[in-house]
Amino acid sequence: MSDSPRAGFIGLGNIGAPMAATLVRAGFEVRVYDVRPGAVAAAEREGAVATDGPAAVAAGCDLIGLAVLDDTQVTEVTREIAAAARPETVVIVHSTVLPRTVTALQDSGVRVVDAPVSGGDMGAAAGTLTVMAGGEPEALARCEAYFAAIGERVELLGPPGAGAAAKLSLQLMTYANHLVALEAVTLAAAHDIAEDRLIDLATATTGDSWTVRNWGFFDRLLRDHRDAGTEAAYRYFGKDLFDVVLVAREAGVSLPLAGLASQALAPAFRERYRDLTDR
Repeated sequence: MSDSPRAGFIGLGNIGAPMAATLVRAGFEVRVYDVRPGAVAAAEREGAVATDGPAAVAAGCDLIGLAVLDDTQVTEVTREIAAAARPETVVIVHSTVLPRTVTALQDSGVRVVDAPVSGGDMGAAAGTLTVMAGGEPEALARCEAYFAAIGERVELLGPPGAGAAAKLSLQLMTYANHLVALEAVTLAAAHDIAEDRLIDLATATTGDSWTVRNWGFFDRLLRDHRDAGTEAAYRYFGKDLFDVVLVAREAGVSLPLAGLASQALAPAFRERYRDLTDR
């Protein structure tokens, strides 16, 4: 039997696959599962151990990362894990979900922490993600080596749901900033100013931002997404902002710009994708 620390990973998409590979390189024995056999086979080539479902992952691991699509999948997979796992097993939710989803899973029969990440697929591959975590102190402490393997900065923000709330807050900043930048390049183009010149100029002005300095990041996501050019892709990108509006309503706070952005993101990305494919 291997003396390497063990971890499970379920959900081997754009972020999950490089995260699992990073854990392997950090010395973990990583048991993986995804509903797509090809994704599992690719992870196996990176050194992971293939399994046939969440129960099989749970049988061999006390730390299990989830990078599945949405709240429903997080809930369903966690329940499957709980049916086969020991009570001390920690499920680490990397998916961007509602805080209430995490708190509702505290009685699932396993320990659940929310640890959404930022840094994209490149940060996942390099092990330089920013991890924003919420959970009970003992559960978070057991994740220390796991977090150190995947992240360059790890913030322990509070009780279960705190990480999820932080991620939604940051998604609002990111997407709203990008929407404004897209409008800015449209305005400049109407005056015959090339997009690349405006973006370069912005880096030397008060218009600078992460979005400006990483211009092209979302273009790459729009091109490379497995549902590129379909309504499914635009719904995927828009999901987080609709969640922001829902969480704000539940918290009793007014976020009018978030409401506007939640309506504007899909049309803006749809138009941007058409422009990209015309180039």
